[in-house]
Amino acid sequence: MDNLNVKKILSVIKAMREELGYSQAEMAKRSEMSTSFYGMIERGNRCLNIENLIKISNALDCDITDILEIAENN
Repeated sequence: MDNLNVKKILSVIKAMREELGYSQAEMAKRSEMSTSFYGMIERGNRCLNIENLIKISNALDCDITDILEIAENN
């Protein structure tokens, strides 16, 4: 993934989180991460690896492919 694609994915994750009404703290808890670490991921200050993407997609109650498809189509 190039940097632009990662930015799109992070944007989709943030939009999905906000649509569900979750705060970053709630998402961190649901993703089994610290609040500061989750916030750094969402801002792009930490690497979004596949393990974290799985945790985040589970917290959003969706499949990774859903996130990737939305990012690709935006």
